[in-house]
Amino acid sequence: MSRSATASTGCTGTKTGGFEVELWSRSTVGLRKTDGAWKITHTHDSVPFLMDGSGLAALDLKP
Repeated sequence: MSRSATASTGCTGTKTGGFEVELWSRSTVGLRKTDGAWKITHTHDSVPFLMDGSGLAALDLKP
């Protein structure tokens, strides 16, 4: 039996120069039940990006 779980994580902070940053990311964990116990079989983390060809992170998005 296999399952997956997804979570959104928000991070905020202030860079050295005083610039405030807010960033959301998504984490996905793949699980498999083996011998009655759930085991993590895969992890993946991602940040949304702009679809304009720049490949830059989309830092202004909110869940």
